[in-house]
Amino acid sequence: MEMADIFISYSRDDRDTVTALAEALEAEGYSVWWDHNLSAGGRFVAEIEAQLDAARVVLVVWSKSSVQSMWVADEANVGLERDILVPVVIDGVRPKLGFRQIQSIDLGDREQAARSENFGLLKEALAARLNGRSPPRIAEPLQPAEETPWIFMEPLTAPAGDDELAELAKALGEEICSALARFSHLKVAFEDQHKPQFNARYMLKGALRRGGRKLRLTMQLRNRPKGNQVWGGTFDRVADDVLDLDLQDDLVDHVVAAVADPFGALVRDLCAGLDHKDLDAQTAYELVLRQFIYKQRITSDEHLVLRDAAERAVKKAPNDANAWALLAHAHLEEYKHEFNHEPGARARALAAARRAVDLDRNNAYAHFQLAELQYFRKDLGAFRATAERARALNSRDTESLAMIGILMGYAGDWERGMEMTTRAMELNPDHPGWYRYCSFFHAYLQGDYEKALEIAERVNMPSYFADPYTRCIAHAQLGHERQAKEALEEFLAQWPDAQRTFRTHHFERWLFAQPNLIARVDEGFAKAGLIFD
Repeated sequence: MEMADIFISYSRDDRDTVTALAEALEAEGYSVWWDHNLSAGGRFVAEIEAQLDAARVVLVVWSKSSVQSMWVADEANVGLERDILVPVVIDGVRPKLGFRQIQSIDLGDREQAARSENFGLLKEALAARLNGRSPPRIAEPLQPAEETPWIFMEPLTAPAGDDELAELAKALGEEICSALARFSHLKVAFEDQHKPQFNARYMLKGALRRGGRKLRLTMQLRNRPKGNQVWGGTFDRVADDVLDLDLQDDLVDHVVAAVADPFGALVRDLCAGLDHKDLDAQTAYELVLRQFIYKQRITSDEHLVLRDAAERAVKKAPNDANAWALLAHAHLEEYKHEFNHEPGARARALAAARRAVDLDRNNAYAHFQLAELQYFRKDLGAFRATAERARALNSRDTESLAMIGILMGYAGDWERGMEMTTRAMELNPDHPGWYRYCSFFHAYLQGDYEKALEIAERVNMPSYFADPYTRCIAHAQLGHERQAKEALEEFLAQWPDAQRTFRTHHFERWLFAQPNLIARVDEGFAKAGLIFD
């Protein structure tokens, strides 16, 4: 029987993962044994014991299945007692109780384990053990989900010898990091901040190059534990002066919006699978992320989940400004959209928003929620002041930019509102359709119903009642009787008692500063066949 240096302990449920891992290690020149190599006719237990006793390293693969296995626990204990244990984890599990004091190498998703960016750390640990040394100290395991995840930005690269691009690369890297750090759902590390690099869940890197007057910035965002690319983008600009500050601002704006915006690639990756996970099992951080799922859908059913998540979040993290801002948002949605409305919604939202701002005076999300609430309390002076504070704290959050712009327009400053919402849509082409409502109502108020209809048809949020009703009133004003009636039926299916409640419970709340617009909306509904009580 040939003995191997490395003994792999694992659960049979992880056989495919371990096969790929063993093959990758053998390709590196390591001598590996796992029970796939059992000799024909050999005695099962005896051969395992012999290989385990002869091994110079016991490599344990902790997974959802292996932490339940007594066989794996026994084999891991042999490695622990002989001081030759090298543990790895897959799928983000915690090692079995009793082995958590030993640092594990996180190989991410089972499908990508053999190709994980941490595979190099595993090779270093194995080499150290095989040479009779303790493994090099690695970073602590990936931070638990209740903590804000790190994103590490590698220094941008530039062609050797191009001093101007090297200077631009350094400046852009610093600016991107500074901008990312303004999003309260992230922590950011850059360059020589060594520990966050290894703890980081996400890695952002990029490269600059140019040809003639054309400058190209290529960026890539990876989920390190899973080993997959989350996002990639290429930004081309014509630049006579690559060190121009306006050029730098433009590149930073677009990179940050694509990555960290509430409707950006990073948030989509963070939220993946959350809507299928029971709220009882979610951490405070995961509960706060529920806001992003809700904002993509905006329905009464989703609001129930959002409010439940917010109430749980503040109980789990009573000193977290984001959790209190989320609760303010959930309560305000009761009033804004008449979703699951309970008495005192605005008062509850105000208390939560103030608590959020008191906990973190530099939290842009908290100030945004307070500003929005002040608008719906009809305190336009306070709204404008707090909105400017929110924008100063994070000028690249397109959700905040779009909603504040919409409310600025409804408050009477249509030019400012249009400027802000247009900018939000430009920064993030993946924005939700509701970003367009400032433009819609401005065109509608001006009597440009064809333009209003064109905008309404691009919203594309059929489960959100504002989508069919704006199409309805635009069609009605244009004399499109059939289309107006069809859109009205869609709207009434979502708001059945609209004749009695919609005017007072919706657009008088949103458009209170625009009596002429309210009258014109009334007119559109009347032409479609709906006259409010």
